[in-house]
Amino acid sequence: AELATAFSQLAEQLRALPPVWWYVDDETSRADPHHSRERYREFGFMEPECTFHARVDEFVRQLQRRAEARVALVGHSDFLNALLERHLPIEGRWLANAEVLRVELANPEMPAPRE
Repeated sequence: AELATAFSQLAEQLRALPPVWWYVDDETSRADPHHSRERYREFGFMEPECTFHARVDEFVRQLQRRAEARVALVGHSDFLNALLERHLPIEGRWLANAEVLRVELANPEMPAPRE
């Protein structure tokens, strides 16, 4: 609800998100954003690597289903770097803040993730 108010042009899509759409541990409410934020302030959360990789891989599957010929991705460097390393032949490359990297895919079928 907060994001939908702050970004009214995306309100419809943002309202489709669950109340807690970010990673939380098993003891944290997924229905109460306030509880999630309080627990994070108190304990912090570190998304397990297997969960993180599954999230990156699911994003790639969703990206492959897109009909557009061009897509711009904006996100955190950890996520984008994992995508590059796991699904494209780009390893050892770390994106800087606000860096633009153009990647062209000859075949929209990205290879299976590398472990």
